[in-house]
Amino acid sequence: MLFYELPGIFGGDLNKSLEALNRGIEIDSNYTLLYVDMAKVLVKKKEYERARWFLNYALSIDNPSYPADHILDDRPEAEQLLKEIKDK
Repeated sequence: MLFYELPGIFGGDLNKSLEALNRGIEIDSNYTLLYVDMAKVLVKKKEYERARWFLNYALSIDNPSYPADHILDDRPEAEQLLKEIKDK
């Protein structure tokens, strides 16, 4: 997400963000934050259907790597983002 979040330094390279997030998912497929961040990048690229897939997948993970983060941050953020892109 660094490439996405620091556009002044890295030019906001969304494709590099996607690559980094994919690598992260390969390393830890139960890290729900990665799926939420992937969805954010895809929303920025207006790829709403793919974003919805990643958000729903994040919500479906039964054994998240960081349960507290999932419950307190990732799940609510995924649910909110799904609402925001519902009709897109």
